[in-house]
Amino acid sequence: MLPAEIESWLATLTERPANLIVDGNDSGRRTDVLDQVEAKILALGTEALRVPYGQLAAASGRDARLLQAALSGDPWSEAVARQARQSEVLIVDDFAVGEASYDEVYGVFTVVDERSQHLRPIALATPYSRDEIFHLLNANEQEAVLAEKVVSRLFHDAVVVTIP
Repeated sequence: MLPAEIESWLATLTERPANLIVDGNDSGRRTDVLDQVEAKILALGTEALRVPYGQLAAASGRDARLLQAALSGDPWSEAVARQARQSEVLIVDDFAVGEASYDEVYGVFTVVDERSQHLRPIALATPYSRDEIFHLLNANEQEAVLAEKVVSRLFHDAVVVTIP
């Protein structure tokens, strides 16, 4: 059973043009909720494209670097950039930071500015508070600025669903 906020958002997808789903997780670790979200979007007839993390960021700190690239507007891949110019790009992916597991922190994000690929999260489900997520992201001093950007966007723009 998906959180009501995410179900509500998924219902709005039927009013949108075809989307491209980018699932960057190549670790084999998936969350049940993300699987459900992805399945529902695919059922709407949207196009799916898998982009391995190895093509997007280095293995060390890959999640932070992936988000940093998205926030700075750098293209994630030629295919994503090309499709982004044609339609809205929907990204469904695990969101893990620090030592958190993929089953503990996850998010559903959408790209709303196709040209710059500006990232805006629209649904976040997490058992962590804002401060706890900031602490996880801020574990590496080099990621301090990124942490503030990510956390600010998550809690300003996203529908936040708390998982007990």
